[in-house]
Amino acid sequence: MLLNPDFYSELIVICAHPDDECLMAGSLIESFIQKGKKVKVLFYSHETQLAHSKESRYVARDQRSLFLKPLIHLKQDLVKEFQQVCTSEVIEYQTLSLLDQKFQFYNYGEISSQVSVFLDQSNECSLVVIHHQFDINEDHQIVAKTCHVALRKHLFKGTVIEGYVHGSTKLKSFSPNVFIDSEPYLKSKISRFQMYKNQQRENYHPRSIYALKSVESFFGTYFGMKYAESYMLR
Repeated sequence: MLLNPDFYSELIVICAHPDDECLMAGSLIESFIQKGKKVKVLFYSHETQLAHSKESRYVARDQRSLFLKPLIHLKQDLVKEFQQVCTSEVIEYQTLSLLDQKFQFYNYGEISSQVSVFLDQSNECSLVVIHHQFDINEDHQIVAKTCHVALRKHLFKGTVIEGYVHGSTKLKSFSPNVFIDSEPYLKSKISRFQMYKNQQRENYHPRSIYALKSVESFFGTYFGMKYAESYMLR
């Protein structure tokens, strides 16, 4: 199925960390922006392993309370990079402020409840992108698991798709069946990712510019086009 932004009222991306939204759905985000559509992003954490706080080593289950926060009020370097990404674009972005690589220590029911709060204004024409449920990154797995609760059909009437993050999502489990022709948007996606200076790696690392372009070229062959950003319809 070819994704058509005209069919949807908004795009919602729910992911673990800043830069995941770009790697997983950067071309799709750009397609919605160019159509003048609303884009919302929810991060479970605004941290990465590069900016771990000492307290993250000792966090215990339920030690920290969860509530949605506007990301713009936070001042960490990674957040500043994301704010630069969104400077000229209308994107609503929030965080749950979970500690990176420590999602397993939080109450999953409470996380799902906060995701539901974030989705309160969505409707049956909303398109939601989440992590693939069999991702090898445990934080990504927990995003998928808790989102599946919040996005149960009797609670949410929109369309839910799972995205691919190179180096984290297992190709053995990921069988794409929906896509967007990303050739018109790939340059913008790469420019967006280049703003995450701390997250980039040298060729031929999975988080290199080379890999980002190669992945979309690879998935393009699934659908008979030059580049494609691909997803699984849940």
